[in-house]
Amino acid sequence: MQKVKDALKRSGFRSQLAFATEMGAARDTVRKFVNGKNIDRNNFIDFCEKLGLDWQRIVDKPLETNTDPNFVGRENAIATLDHLINKKKGKIINIYGMGGVGKTALAKQYLKAKGFDLVLEVFMATRTEDITPVTFIVEEWLKNDFTVEPSQDFGISLKRLKEQLKTRKVGLLIDNLEMALEGGKFIEDHHQYVDLFKVLADADVQSLTLITSRERLTESGVEVEYYPLEGLDKDAWNEYFIYHQLIIDSSTVTAMCNAYGGNAKAMTLICSQVNLDYSKGIKQYWQDHKIDLLANPTLKHLVNSQFDRLEKHDTDAYNLLLRLGCYRYQDISSVPFDGVKCLLFDVVETNEQLRVIERLKNRALVEHKNGEYWLHSVIKQEALTRLKRSPDDYKKAQEAAAEYWKNSVETVATIDDALKALEAYYHYLLINDFENAGSVLIQERDDIWLNRELYPIIQKSSLLGCLTRLGLFSLVISLIQKMTDINQFDEGYLLAKLNNSLGECLWKIGSPRKAIECFNKCYDLSSKYNLTFLAVDSLYNKARCYLYLLEFEKSLNFFETVINQSKDIDIIKNRYVCGLVFKYYLMFCIYKKLDDNNAIEQLDKLLDSIQLGIKSNGYIYLYLARIHQNFNEIEKAINKYNKALQYSEKINFKQLQAKALTGIGEVHRIQKEYKTAINHHNQSIEILEEIGAKCDLAEAYYQLALTYQEMKEMAKSQEYCDKAIELFEEIDAPKQVERVQTKMRT
Repeated sequence: MQKVKDALKRSGFRSQLAFATEMGAARDTVRKFVNGKNIDRNNFIDFCEKLGLDWQRIVDKPLETNTDPNFVGRENAIATLDHLINKKKGKIINIYGMGGVGKTALAKQYLKAKGFDLVLEVFMATRTEDITPVTFIVEEWLKNDFTVEPSQDFGISLKRLKEQLKTRKVGLLIDNLEMALEGGKFIEDHHQYVDLFKVLADADVQSLTLITSRERLTESGVEVEYYPLEGLDKDAWNEYFIYHQLIIDSSTVTAMCNAYGGNAKAMTLICSQVNLDYSKGIKQYWQDHKIDLLANPTLKHLVNSQFDRLEKHDTDAYNLLLRLGCYRYQDISSVPFDGVKCLLFDVVETNEQLRVIERLKNRALVEHKNGEYWLHSVIKQEALTRLKRSPDDYKKAQEAAAEYWKNSVETVATIDDALKALEAYYHYLLINDFENAGSVLIQERDDIWLNRELYPIIQKSSLLGCLTRLGLFSLVISLIQKMTDINQFDEGYLLAKLNNSLGECLWKIGSPRKAIECFNKCYDLSSKYNLTFLAVDSLYNKARCYLYLLEFEKSLNFFETVINQSKDIDIIKNRYVCGLVFKYYLMFCIYKKLDDNNAIEQLDKLLDSIQLGIKSNGYIYLYLARIHQNFNEIEKAINKYNKALQYSEKINFKQLQAKALTGIGEVHRIQKEYKTAINHHNQSIEILEEIGAKCDLAEAYYQLALTYQEMKEMAKSQEYCDKAIELFEEIDAPKQVERVQTKMRT
């Protein structure tokens, strides 16, 4: 099909996806076309005409039509069956999966396509009591299909069947076998199926038997190859909807396919309803139905029947399935094995816990891969609905899940680690256990970013601290505010800590006035409960807010208080040093001088003698750089800014990284190195826009405006000046607005 590939490039299509979009076709259909695989005849002709090709000349063999356009997306499944049969010499293949996934359709198409002399089908009754005895089935086959007289002795009849299967190529489909099974084994009344399957598995027969079921056949006396059938992918859903002339939207189809786990039955039901009620428009259908995935009664019955059957035959597995519905499968999309096992709190023996999990896996209602487990949205919805009918079990499941997540993360090294630890918070929140939810946020864990030689005592950070350092300010704010009324806590430390963290993040996203209110609450609570460090820390944070608002006198007064209260207390000595740095910086801002010309040198010596917190260290470098910059000590300023930058990158502290880049940009502007300055400003702005740190972003815009002003590029300067003023006004920082306007006028 090289002619097709050349024509695609020649026609200006940059990719197969671009061509698929142009033709209104599924990407998978175009992929098959380009690779010479069979597709619908009309599609093939349309594609060739679009590319200026003579379709009759480019085919190497007569064009095959898709005999069943409703059977889509199963090329890999067919290849897998081929492998099991040709390579593994499988005689019986158990295709198992959840109801509606497409097991029967696949088996029928496979047997139809392989040219068997004879295809025999057995469809199990939907009620166990109505299942046809296997003796009757074998008798029917011998009489009607092989014209052989059956024996009254079932063993002799099986021998006669075996002789026939040795000489003829026969395909057999045994559908919905789960109705004759309990726990993967045949119920007593139908145990003679084992004898039939031993014949069908014999190496001498030429037959192939495909069994479809919603659970694995696990009879020890039967030799079976297993094929767990997964749902269709989004390309197959696209292809099916396009064939039925629906108005599709790619992102909508992807969302639906994921929600239903690619279930083929769900796909056909949705297609019918969209055609009937939504004028072929799939987007509006999804808007109306994504909240309730089981609104369609046929689909609800399909899912309910599987849950009901599991409840009837395996109570422990049923309870586990329901409890698995308590996991969110959102930020963390799957649960490790231990997260599943912890939900079996009413199954005491470890070995029995393992057996329950294995039995549930065999039912194909829980997805699993590489030791990770998850539920598709439609199964999760039904599981959670049923779990909530038992409030006590619902609460126990949420608590067990919360405890699992809380204890599963010892060190927060990445955002993924932080999100895993955070899952416990959501579980507690769902059962209105606000105190434990808050405790998750302030629980301290080992911090890999702390150098153990430099910081032998300070080795832990709270989850809130980690999230803040990673720049996830809005997330932290929403986490705390989701607890509707955090003042309902009885525990003073927790409430004080949450107010302090909330204030810190509100300040960083551009709400310093609201932040100050939170710091005031923290200080009042800390004073009431004798929480010295939090009391000092809230004053320190409030002082920084006033500094940012350019209310220098207020800021200096609070830093003086911080210095006085922390000077002789070892556990908060870092706040003493930070307070001194900010004091010296403010003294220059107010008085343009320092009282002690040796103050900075003395401060450098003090820094070497004490431990600092993980964030304090970076900010001290930053504001020491600003002090040196104010005294026009450019080399010293650059040295401190670079230390702050290196430190921020080492501990993955994005806000500090951006502030250091802004400072470095200022220094390069002073040295007339404008291109380098602009590069640093832009890097800073990119980070600050990503994390939503409005206060620092406004300052970064302002510094970039000053750089363009010095370059005489007044239009660009005004553009970033306007952006800075807009943010400063939004933040309610009138002195900052005045500062920018004054500087730009001069």
